[in-house]
Amino acid sequence: MEEPTHTAAVNNDGSSIKAGTSAAAMVATEWWSILPDDILSLVYSRVACAVDRVRFTTVCRSWRAIAPMHPPRRVLPWLILNPGSNDRAKHAYCLEDGAILSHFWFSNKAVGGRIVGSHDGGWVTVSDAPLRIVNLFSGAEVPLSAKQRSIIRLRPRAKLFVLLKVIFSEPPTSRDCILAAIIGRSEVAICGLGRVRSAWSPQRFVGMTITDIAFCNGHLYCLVPETMEIVRFEVGLTKHGVFKGDPQWLDIQDQGYLQVNGDPDERAVYIVELRGKIMIVIRKTRGSWWWVRNNTLPFFICLELVDVGHGWYKWEIVKSLGDHALFLGPTFSKAMHMSTGEHCSPRRNHIYYSHHRCYPRKECLPDDAKEFLTSSNNDGCHVYYKGGESVDNIDVGIMSVGHYVLGGNQCPPMWLFPPAL
Repeated sequence: MEEPTHTAAVNNDGSSIKAGTSAAAMVATEWWSILPDDILSLVYSRVACAVDRVRFTTVCRSWRAIAPMHPPRRVLPWLILNPGSNDRAKHAYCLEDGAILSHFWFSNKAVGGRIVGSHDGGWVTVSDAPLRIVNLFSGAEVPLSAKQRSIIRLRPRAKLFVLLKVIFSEPPTSRDCILAAIIGRSEVAICGLGRVRSAWSPQRFVGMTITDIAFCNGHLYCLVPETMEIVRFEVGLTKHGVFKGDPQWLDIQDQGYLQVNGDPDERAVYIVELRGKIMIVIRKTRGSWWWVRNNTLPFFICLELVDVGHGWYKWEIVKSLGDHALFLGPTFSKAMHMSTGEHCSPRRNHIYYSHHRCYPRKECLPDDAKEFLTSSNNDGCHVYYKGGESVDNIDVGIMSVGHYVLGGNQCPPMWLFPPAL
């Protein structure tokens, strides 16, 4: 994670002291920096909170050197509250302990850019030309060829060209990684990230809108919201690029769960992989559903795609996420296994979601949303809210927690999965 630099005096360990610091403060800082490694190691081993471990490493160089001596611990997802702001210092909300890291420094390569995807380990995709894949913790960037940086479209003269979302089949540092992107709503393209000669291979859906995509078992699944249909095609790597099979429209029985109702601006649909199977998650409001406990707060329906044989499929309602939690957002959605040792938030059988748009007025917020942060910067004032835990189905016990922003620059909070710390 990059830090701001200061022209300053220097401690015994080579770390800087800010100009203007008092003599007493300089002496105190010097003492902190020369503490024995065994004492620092003991202190670090007792730091359970991921945010505090990050803060530990920013004290000085000698403290930073202690962290790699310890086995890394998995860090649960962070919510970057203001990813699209022009400030390098972002607010990161750590669900693990409810703490807010007020100065999470973005790499210069990602500041002001539109982030359209992320992957485990702190990787993000920045869509502003040229396309970039950057690690927000280390500052590393995945080298891309000219072909990989340039998205190919089937309609190159079309005025609307918006890269909406990018997903990864593997870690971006893997030679086996395939990228998939939604372009201009009606096109999907894939590219072999580990193949420098690979160009983007596009697929156009005439008259259709693609809102979400997911990899599962060697296939790319595409979600068509107008009809709630699923299109999939086989994808894989060749010596110098990627191949994709012909699109297959899945014949799905019983679409009754998917009828459109409620406020269309509040409705959102996500497609995720859970335990090797495809699932869609539908967010609705103010519906007249007989199983819903209230008709004012948002609620979710989770449906698993089930193969019933003879080329037919059906949606089967998911009554429990088991030992998983879902993290849903406009740029990245994921099902994550929660171990029994992780007794703090986030928890099993929960849905944590970042709303897909910024609210213009407080009256638009759900009734249970409570303010937890107000922030002002060059982009204006933003107020962040968190909804209370709610369960929507009498028979289904999946809990949900929403996160919202009032104001903003049309870039809602995004999920970030940090590297182990």
